[in-house]
Amino acid sequence: MTKQVMEDNRDSAIVKAQKNSNRNVMTNQELSAEAKPQMLAMIGGNAVPTSIQIYPSSFKDKDQILSYLGECKIFCVN
Repeated sequence: MTKQVMEDNRDSAIVKAQKNSNRNVMTNQELSAEAKPQMLAMIGGNAVPTSIQIYPSSFKDKDQILSYLGECKIFCVN
């Protein structure tokens, strides 16, 4: 089901319009070269995940996950 939703989003009218415009199609603000891919991702025009959510089943698990992520330099939390 997720795959189908992602495919539908990629082919949606708003994604097609955004790909053909350098302005935000929802606000009409100009988009920079860096902002356009972010906007496309936000409206479903890109299959690359922008975030993940982790739900530990206990406080002990939460502490272990945070410890692991703290040791692993892949993630950056602001």
